[in-house]
Amino acid sequence: MTMGPGAQVWERFGHNAIWVQDRSRGTSIAYNYGLFSFRQENFILRFIQGRMSYWMAGFDALPYAQLYFKDHRSAWVQELNLSPAARLELRDFLEWNAREENRFYPYDYYRDNCSTRVRDALDRALQGEIRRQTDTVRTATTYRSETRRLSLADVPIYTGLMVLLGPRADRPLSEWEQMFLPLKFQEHLRHVTLPDGKGVRIPLVASERTLYLSDIYPEPGPKPAPVGRFLAVAGLLGALLAAGGRWGARSRVAARVFLGVAALVSLVAGTAGVILAGIWAFTDHQIAYGNQ
Repeated sequence: MTMGPGAQVWERFGHNAIWVQDRSRGTSIAYNYGLFSFRQENFILRFIQGRMSYWMAGFDALPYAQLYFKDHRSAWVQELNLSPAARLELRDFLEWNAREENRFYPYDYYRDNCSTRVRDALDRALQGEIRRQTDTVRTATTYRSETRRLSLADVPIYTGLMVLLGPRADRPLSEWEQMFLPLKFQEHLRHVTLPDGKGVRIPLVASERTLYLSDIYPEPGPKPAPVGRFLAVAGLLGALLAAGGRWGARSRVAARVFLGVAALVSLVAGTAGVILAGIWAFTDHQIAYGNQ
């Protein structure tokens, strides 16, 4: 199951789950790896440290899907060509993973999230076939470019993310890595093939259908960064500093403008620098390391 973007910041990257229909048991369960709670013990501290704990669980699939329809989020289903043995292995692994002692995992926004966990569970059942076909295929995107595309609708959030991301966010991604995004995972699965045991390779995706298509929260396409807005702010600040510096000796007002703007710029830049240094030195947010 693949779900499109939603209204909340953490919903803008989409979501996915594994839907297991077991006719022998009469069950239909969607396994979701994206569960967290603001009421979790020390949530804020864990968030700051980059040590958030997420968990997975199974839900009755149809009511689960309807929650996304209610929130006007698109939803699609891809039926997979798994062998009987792979289906059983996947089902048994998900049931094991959903146990209380196994369901928690250390969350990472890019390398270990709700989508990569779904990817890894499927890849495990397929004996590494997904990774073999995608790990060496380079894309034209990076963690930064994908984050930019999906956060541009909210300029303050976008600005904060672009400042926080370090050089590790600028390395070109493989298709395997790009699957941290559910909709990219959905796209790449369409090109994966499996051996059928008779010397022929068959598509992993047997069929695909749309459950709900939202016209409120479509997936954003590539857009240029809002450079003009940042240049306008920078130009205004620079002009005020230049004017205050030129006429400050003759005008008390100009001197105050200069000191006020200089103090504001220094405060913002200094605070950001302290935060970035603190992230590098004292947290597990590796994507921000080395961010001079």
